[in-house]
Amino acid sequence: MKKLIILLLTIYTIFSLSAFAEEYIAFRALDGEIQSLVVPEGISAEEYANIYNARHPGVQAEPDDERYLMAVPSDPMYMQVQMAYELIHASEAWNFAPHQQVGEPVIVAVIDSGCNVYHEDLKDRLLTGYNVVYDSTDVVDNFNHGTAVCGLVAAAANDLGAVGVAGNFDVKILPIAVVKASGGISASHVAKAIEFAIAQGADVINMSLGGKGENALEKAAVEKAIAAGIVVVSAAGNEDGTSYYYPASYDNCISVGSCNAMGVIAQSSVRNDKVTVAAPGSYIASTSNAGNDMYGTSYSGTSFASPIVAGVCAMLKAAAPTLTAQQVKAVLEKTATDAGDIGRDDYYGYGYVNAKAALLSVLSLSEEEAIAANRLLCQARELVLIEDTLGVCIELPKTEEIHPFVIFETYDENARMLNRQLLYQTGNAAISKTFLASKNAKTVKLYIWTDMHPLCDVREFQIEVTSNENS
Repeated sequence: MKKLIILLLTIYTIFSLSAFAEEYIAFRALDGEIQSLVVPEGISAEEYANIYNARHPGVQAEPDDERYLMAVPSDPMYMQVQMAYELIHASEAWNFAPHQQVGEPVIVAVIDSGCNVYHEDLKDRLLTGYNVVYDSTDVVDNFNHGTAVCGLVAAAANDLGAVGVAGNFDVKILPIAVVKASGGISASHVAKAIEFAIAQGADVINMSLGGKGENALEKAAVEKAIAAGIVVVSAAGNEDGTSYYYPASYDNCISVGSCNAMGVIAQSSVRNDKVTVAAPGSYIASTSNAGNDMYGTSYSGTSFASPIVAGVCAMLKAAAPTLTAQQVKAVLEKTATDAGDIGRDDYYGYGYVNAKAALLSVLSLSEEEAIAANRLLCQARELVLIEDTLGVCIELPKTEEIHPFVIFETYDENARMLNRQLLYQTGNAAISKTFLASKNAKTVKLYIWTDMHPLCDVREFQIEVTSNENS
């Protein structure tokens, strides 16, 4: 039985700018290599770049902008963490794995603080990484950030601990470390990391980091990756404001905001016209660098929403390898579950990502055809659905080892979610519960699965609510 192992509660703080005591300039040398230089005391990075450019014709040096990891403080009291996956219908999307194209695995480059390469849920998913800062293959994660990000993308579905959003799809992770010992990140190192990912044949790049201000080297690297067909995903930023953070705000980059497991946008999630979609990023469970069998349960911030979207992108590339970066972005926008204001808004972008709808879109299958083709055998008994004017009564039969879950959602006439409730059978006794439909509800959806395995049969029922007078 797949169990969520809760062993570590991690509290994050945002890296302050004081971590970046030294300033740098960066440039592409005449031999094509990206280089950086420490700015002498008593002069600004911009002034030093101008002096360097005047002395070296043909070189365009610029201040090496600061980037930092997009984690936020979190409260360890909330334990229902991986339920957030159900908001984006991730487990239902795993049923479509038989439709992925046979061939090379999809490679997701995770540009971050490194990774615990010996973790039980990651070791079989990892390719040999690269440390840009020290020009080595040592990607040890000293900040317990990259390890969690890697786990959210593709922790193995192996009955151990957590599972990544990519589930049972054929995905490999390429960890690329860019964080210096001080905790600082240089935009030039990010650019180098992107170029390394391109050279290694990455299909998707995730960057759960960012900073204010465009950087020419970084922007050029992002554009090069997108032109090569690589999907670039990045955290929108953690701020109760509207600032533009980069690389997320570059054109054609998928900028990801953070919501909770109920789909409510986080106050600390940046809102602006570059946000593409949102994804769960509050109190998320994932792999930890504290031990090879350790897990954290309170990861929060756009840092942890971004890899969830990257994992969905990996599933799309596995199902349809010829998709361009722009096409993947368009699919996410078209199939997202609308939230906030009707249509696109600066909080959610086009809504929170919907893994199942995105896969159905690229597979060109109707939902009925996909479920019929991919329904997996499960020993769970049928659930009994009884409609009345007050709502829907769900009866969970007595079971021995399999514990059913039910998510109950109601939608209005514009297909916008009104409320969402969970029923989970923890014991073996039969359970009966009546879910009340909201007054304005027009449609009720029920998502049913079990904790036996993430690949268990998933069934969806829609019931038109014909009377709400007594709701």
